[in-house]
Amino acid sequence: MTGNWGGGGYWGIGNGWAPLGMYNRGFRNFNLNDIYAKMRDQALNGGTGGAQYRQYGYIPRDTPGIPAYMNQSLGLAYDDYVLSRYAKILGKTDDYNLFLARSKNYKKVYNESVGFFMPRNADGTWNLVDPADMHAEDVYREGNAWNYLFYVIGDVPGLIELLGGAKAFLVKLDALFTTPFPPKAIGLRDCSG
Repeated sequence: MTGNWGGGGYWGIGNGWAPLGMYNRGFRNFNLNDIYAKMRDQALNGGTGGAQYRQYGYIPRDTPGIPAYMNQSLGLAYDDYVLSRYAKILGKTDDYNLFLARSKNYKKVYNESVGFFMPRNADGTWNLVDPADMHAEDVYREGNAWNYLFYVIGDVPGLIELLGGAKAFLVKLDALFTTPFPPKAIGLRDCSG
């Protein structure tokens, strides 16, 4: 994925997490402030779907011309997490708090009634889909609700809590590997079962 503000792949900076990882490993031969300033600008002002993400905390299903809106919604929450890490290192407390709070936006697309991240419209209503169905380009991009359920890399403790605690999380994670893949699903076969 290319073109993001932090790591999920959407905004024009691309692989923003790479310098952060290098910095955390002791490399200092680049200007972290300059990299951060560019990513911050994109996060606050740029990107296809950026205005919707900033307004709703997710990219609504009924936004015209934005494919893979679930992928982008979850990816941007992770991008915000990465930006919060940059801000913390750079001593930018207000930015750290802003982006850390926005990194929890993944919760806005979690539908507790079905136990998966689901598409949501701008008015807050849900568009429920079969979690096993493949929605390669229109909803999840090369995946389904099963594998995207675990795409919360910036807040694993928060995801565990969202899924009902450690025991419920482990049951759901185990089900990812033990639920038979439905024969009606075509395309990618590495999402559940």
